[in-house]
Amino acid sequence: MNQESKDIINIKEIVDHLKLNWKKVLICAAIAGSIGVVVSLLTPSQYSVTTTMLADSESGSASNRVSGLASLAGIKLGAQSAEDGIPPTLYPSIVNSVPFRSGLMSTKVNTKKVPNKVSYIDYLDQYSDVNYISLIMKYTIGLPSTIRKSFTKDASDTIRMSNQNAEYLRFSKVQLEQINAIGEQVSLTVDETNGIVTITANMPEPLMAAQMAKSAQELLKELITKYKTQKAQEELNYTQELFEEKEEIFYAKQKELSLYRDRNINLSSSLAQSELQRLETQYDLAFSVYDEIAKQLETAKLNVKEKTPSFTIIQPIVVPVQRSKPQRAKLVVMYTIIGIFLGLGILFIPYWYRSLMK
Repeated sequence: MNQESKDIINIKEIVDHLKLNWKKVLICAAIAGSIGVVVSLLTPSQYSVTTTMLADSESGSASNRVSGLASLAGIKLGAQSAEDGIPPTLYPSIVNSVPFRSGLMSTKVNTKKVPNKVSYIDYLDQYSDVNYISLIMKYTIGLPSTIRKSFTKDASDTIRMSNQNAEYLRFSKVQLEQINAIGEQVSLTVDETNGIVTITANMPEPLMAAQMAKSAQELLKELITKYKTQKAQEELNYTQELFEEKEEIFYAKQKELSLYRDRNINLSSSLAQSELQRLETQYDLAFSVYDEIAKQLETAKLNVKEKTPSFTIIQPIVVPVQRSKPQRAKLVVMYTIIGIFLGLGILFIPYWYRSLMK
C-alpha cells in the first residue's frame, strides 16, 4: 500500500512539474520546428522518375528461330552456350561501374537556367543550385577536412572527363566526387525472382530526371548488348573484311574471263584454249571461295542477331509533376516531435537526477 501511494505521489509530482514548466517544452518544440522549416526550405528540390523493364536473358526460342532460318539458307550455326548471356543480377555492378557513371555525366539535359541542352557535368559545374545544407555542413562539421584540402593541390583539377576508349581512365578529385554523387542520384535494382529491372533517377528538375532515366536505360542496354555480342561482332567484322577482299578478287577474275572471251570469240589454237581453261579455273576457284565466305558472313550476321538481347519496357518514363523531396510538412513535423522529446529530456533528466540524489 505504501509503494502504491509512493507511485501515485511520484506521478503527481511529474505531472505538477510538467504543468509548471510546459512552456520550456513548447519553446524547444517551436525552435526545433523552426529549424525544420529552415532545413526544408534550404534543401534543394528533387524529382524522381522510375522506369522498369524486363531483360530477355533466355534466348532459346530466338536461337531456334534463327537456326531454322539459317538451315533454310544452307547455313549451319554452331551450338551456342547458355553462359554467353549476362544475368540481370550483374546489372547493378554495371551501373555502379565508373565507365557507366562517367557516360551518364555526358548526357545532354535541359535546364531552366539556359535555353539549349548542356551536358550534365557542365550543368553541375556551371548551373546547379547551391546546396546550403551541404555548405553549412562543409564549414562546420567538415571544416577540418576543408582546411586540409585547401593546402593540398590537385594536379589534375584541369583535366576534363577521360575518353571512354582510353587505356586508363583519369579524373580530377572534383570529377570523382561528381561520379560518386551520380551513383546516389541514379540507381538500379533487380527483382531476382522475375528479372524485372528498375531504374530510378532523382534530379533537381523534372525533365532532367526523365532525361537521365532514359539515358541510364539506353546506356545499360547498349553496354549489355556490347558485352554479349562483342566476340560475335569481332568475328563479323573480320568476316566482312575477308568477304570484301574475296569479292574484289572474284569480280576481277570474272571481268578478266569476260574480256578474254570477248577478244577471242572464235577460239581455234590450243594455246588460246589452254588460256581459257586457266582463266575459267581461276574464276571457278575465286567463285567457290567467294561463295563460301558469303555463307560465313551470313552466319556471322545471324550469330550477332542471335546474341543481341531484347528488352521489354514495362513502366515507361513519365516526366514528374510533383517533387519527391523534400517533403516539407513531414520534415517540419519530424523536427517538432524531436524538439518535444528534447524538451522533455531537458525538463525531466535534471529532475530525476535530483530525485535520485535525494
